[in-house]
Amino acid sequence: MKKLLTISLGVVIMMWAVMSMSESARATDDISFSDTQGHWAESAINDMVKEGVLEGFPDGTFRPDDPVQVDQFLKMILMSLSEEDEHGVRDWKEEFISKANIFVVTQLAYKSSDFHFENAANGYWAEPFIDQASTMSILGKYSRFESNYRKDLNREDVAHLVSKTISMFEEKEEFNYMNLAKGQIKDLYLAQHDEQDILQVYMKGIMRGYPDGTFGVTNMVTRAEAAELLSKILNRKNRDPYQPDLSTLPHDIVSTEFGREKIIVFPGWDMKYTYDTLKSNLDKSTGYTVVESNRINFYKDEETYYKNLERFDTLYDAFSPALHDISVIFDTSMNQYEIHISTAENALIPHEGSISSFLNLVFESDSDKFLKHAKNYVDLARDGQLNMTNDKFNSRKVIFSGTGDDNFLYIAILPN
Repeated sequence: MKKLLTISLGVVIMMWAVMSMSESARATDDISFSDTQGHWAESAINDMVKEGVLEGFPDGTFRPDDPVQVDQFLKMILMSLSEEDEHGVRDWKEEFISKANIFVVTQLAYKSSDFHFENAANGYWAEPFIDQASTMSILGKYSRFESNYRKDLNREDVAHLVSKTISMFEEKEEFNYMNLAKGQIKDLYLAQHDEQDILQVYMKGIMRGYPDGTFGVTNMVTRAEAAELLSKILNRKNRDPYQPDLSTLPHDIVSTEFGREKIIVFPGWDMKYTYDTLKSNLDKSTGYTVVESNRINFYKDEETYYKNLERFDTLYDAFSPALHDISVIFDTSMNQYEIHISTAENALIPHEGSISSFLNLVFESDSDKFLKHAKNYVDLARDGQLNMTNDKFNSRKVIFSGTGDDNFLYIAILPN
């Protein structure tokens, strides 16, 4: 299997490193730990050991019921995203690289040449894994674990690290849809940090709750439990996602940038109706239109759309201006709309027929007035002369602003 990223330095030692010690127990094809036989997670542990993700201790134990520690779990995550080739060289799984966003791929290509999936030869054994997790943004700039990477992890901590990991190659669940899980988790109020991490992994079925309706927010996570959930990070088939009843809720199923489907729950039927109306009038645009997640993008033509996709082939191009003429965003979390209009000459004209259907619903009799203002502000934004401006149309507050590069006019339509 061809690798997109290769290890360029070092000799790969065919030995698994200890998670919490600098020495390691050798694993063989005949895996046998003195304390895992008959354990509920025996199969998951054995599978992860065979893949080189987990290892036991020099005394022949795995200690499945011991709490997993930060440094141990970081190593588990990184090892689970990698595999050995036929020559015994460990590298990132193609399954991971092919799904990862361009920012992650670039970091791996240019900032990970010294990372070889091995413990530090001297000093703190986990330092290479902590540094790599930081490079990949699994650990934030001001990580909650920074002062103690040997601390035991509770389920909230693990949810945070798993959520950060999957964000590299998988889009987050939509805000309102994700919040439908709140009523299923009795102890969510115990979360000390961001409850959104718990909701994400719960909705995606990577970590679910207990029969009593709790998530076990403060419960320590054992090494066995860590082994069991590792198989769900890349493999969706192993997950058990929460699927709430949506029959009475305004929602839609849309495609995402990762090529999968995503459920959007609108804050009310008004936004859903506006969204459906715009979708049903896309054929009035003489350009090329694409519905992506919670936004509808309008392009000059199909060729421009694919050129826009190619921007993400390299990190440099990914930061270049988007190539759409117009983007209409349905911000379901804030119950507001955003419109981004290119300042290129006549960018709006091919799509006025479609956009007017949207504006007529939002601004009613003020729709023509709004459109006239928007065109004037596009000219000002193109010349870099537009300061942030507030106005009202049909009693709705609207904010107009330009961008530093003068490529777009940004419009925020706030809720009544």
